[in-house]
Amino acid sequence: MSFSLVTVMTEAMIKGCGIAMLDEIALSHLDSDKRTHIINILPDWFTPNRLPLYILYPKRKHLAQRTSLFVNFIRQQFEKIN
Repeated sequence: MSFSLVTVMTEAMIKGCGIAMLDEIALSHLDSDKRTHIINILPDWFTPNRLPLYILYPKRKHLAQRTSLFVNFIRQQFEKIN
C-alpha cells in the first residue's frame, strides 16, 4: 500500500480531524461525493507561488556523503532561482 502526505491529510480533513491547506491539484483527485464535504474557509486567501521545500535526512554526524552532496546540490540550484 502506498500513500502520500496529501492523501492522508485530505482523508483526515474529510473525516473531521481538522483543516488542511490543499491546492486544486490535490482536490481534483477526489470524487464528487468527497468534494461536497469540503468547505473553503478562507476563499480570498492565497499562498505564494513558491512554497518551502524540506529535505529530511538523518543527523549530520552519520550523514552519507552522497546525501550531503545531494543536499548541497539542491541548495545551490534553488539559490540560482532566487
